[in-house]
Amino acid sequence: MGVVVCLSGAEAGVEVIRRIPALSSLTGRLFKRNWNDFHALAAFKEPEFKRPGVYLLAYSKSKLAGRAVKETDVFYVGMTCSAEGLRDRLGQFRKGIEDNKHHSAARRFYREVGKGKPFSKLRDGRRFYFVALPFECISDKSLSKPDDFITLGHICCVEYYAIARVYKATGKKPKLNKLGPRETMPTLR
Repeated sequence: MGVVVCLSGAEAGVEVIRRIPALSSLTGRLFKRNWNDFHALAAFKEPEFKRPGVYLLAYSKSKLAGRAVKETDVFYVGMTCSAEGLRDRLGQFRKGIEDNKHHSAARRFYREVGKGKPFSKLRDGRRFYFVALPFECISDKSLSKPDDFITLGHICCVEYYAIARVYKATGKKPKLNKLGPRETMPTLR
């Protein structure tokens, strides 16, 4: 399943896994989806959104609903391994862009993009869009089996693979993904 490549330390017998093709394939499935309107009332009602998974958000003046995902559109890459699933996590982001709580990226949006204003008060002509890739597993760790833990690990990996895909395609990380203490969010155009 994985490609093992010996890197630094190879002479000491250390093996470092560079890339797992199955995870690249899962990430590809996420990017083959079409954007959904984040603000639609029924946006997160699909039963599979009760599952954990990875999601992408776009923040755009263009009407992206129904359009294919492009790496240049991705504003944020997130994931959840919570028993409440994607529905709850996306709902936290939705609430957080209004009240500066619930979700770290939503708080960053509120402070850095909204300049302390709720999304509903912004008049910049932009909307949020989302796509999600739910994973079938039991995410309640008290009930999870070994295969569920493997799937939960894949969710975390796919989030980072998605960030890497955007970074590789655009030369920068998604604007709302603050991955280090010294990073500040780039200005929106």
